[in-house]
Amino acid sequence: MTIKEFLADGGRINARWDFTDFASHEVDQSNSTENFSSVDDIVQDAIEQGSFSENQEFNRCSETFDLYDSDGNELATDLDEDEANSFIANL
Repeated sequence: MTIKEFLADGGRINARWDFTDFASHEVDQSNSTENFSSVDDIVQDAIEQGSFSENQEFNRCSETFDLYDSDGNELATDLDEDEANSFIANL
């Protein structure tokens, strides 16, 4: 399954970054305006949407992704980029 299909089916992705300050950017069908091909595209979307400053982006130390189904149930948490892309692709 592609990320676009996952979001169209009602799935939700929450991308989290560890900084000195916490930042988060959630993407679901209602606010997905991009044709994401990778969960890392969410990082670029967050920068464009102003979810965190460019300075924070360069200083982030890690990013993790949480995946939820259309009912809001947790599918997987604390996945790195490769794990999240693989998980969605195998749905």
